[in-house]
Amino acid sequence: MRDDVEEAFERSVRRWLRAYPRRWRMTFGAEFVATAADLAVPGERRFPLREGLSVAWSGLRLRRRERPSWWFRTSYRRFSGRPRTQREADWVADDILSPWYGLVRVGTGFVFYVVLALVCLWAPGRDTSFPLGIFAALALGTLANAIPRRVHARRAWHAAFPDAPIPAQIARRPRRRGR
Repeated sequence: MRDDVEEAFERSVRRWLRAYPRRWRMTFGAEFVATAADLAVPGERRFPLREGLSVAWSGLRLRRRERPSWWFRTSYRRFSGRPRTQREADWVADDILSPWYGLVRVGTGFVFYVVLALVCLWAPGRDTSFPLGIFAALALGTLANAIPRRVHARRAWHAAFPDAPIPAQIARRPRRRGR
């Protein structure tokens, strides 16, 4: 049985590793944690701040480097496009498997309608009640379209990767019987 100090140190390292993409953490996370534990001072409960900031900074830089263009990200989220390159496919897989997927998808549409309403409001010689009404209808329609995350994530996974099996994070839950 591992003692509490080792578990606390491992949790601390894993918290700092959240800056890295999920795919990277699944591949290299255990090795990174083991190396950090080997290099740690005996009895240390937390990953040192300076090293943690360095890890977080490197993770954010890796996310930035691997992120596809703004145009692809926006069009993929609104229109469920297929990735063309491996970098885009990796990003799409991370995006779909993210716990924030449903919120980001709805938020993307909501921002689009806010920008559209602001453009309509600033058009010269226009009545402001019409664009605000259109904005309200479209925004409420977007929010009403917020179907459960797992359902939309499965649809997006099928659209992006038609031949790949569905990951366990978004697979259908078995139905309960006998209740």
